[in-house]
Amino acid sequence: MAAPIKAFEVHAYAMLSSPTLRDAYYRACRYQRLINEGTDKVTSVTIRDIVKGGLTFRHPEYYLFFTETPNGRNAAREFLGRLKERTENRDKPVSIGAFRAQLKAIHAWGRQRPADLSRIHHPVLVANGERDKMVPSSNSVDMARRLPNAELVLYEDAGHGGVFQYHEAFVKKALEFFEA
Repeated sequence: MAAPIKAFEVHAYAMLSSPTLRDAYYRACRYQRLINEGTDKVTSVTIRDIVKGGLTFRHPEYYLFFTETPNGRNAAREFLGRLKERTENRDKPVSIGAFRAQLKAIHAWGRQRPADLSRIHHPVLVANGERDKMVPSSNSVDMARRLPNAELVLYEDAGHGGVFQYHEAFVKKALEFFEA
């Protein structure tokens, strides 16, 4: 039996598919001020890919979360298919007001100076896609560098949805991390 987890943090730079979890994730990140570089582009990238999704009749996450490679597009289709598998207790769509507030908060937060992470000594798993266009992957590398006990995982040919694209590998890695 694995030892109980005493303290841990997992920061996966990926917008979670559940609005409740997504809001909790961004509240936690705003509090800790972990992301800076490139967050000024989140609004423009998000709006552009939402419009692109509307024009191509595709879910915006098809463009927002995944790379434009054949592997990325295939992963996007698989992810969006998995989202449809759940038929009960599905998340409600995010309102326009909540969406605007979220983008405004991310933008304001991104202008803040990075927090001093050297005081966080418990293990931290930092996971991201190596080609995140929403919140540049360099932020993950920087965060892992500034955390004294961090483990960095960058998923190859993956964007903002790296943990969705490599969900099986991420779950395995997260369980190993929690059991260590």
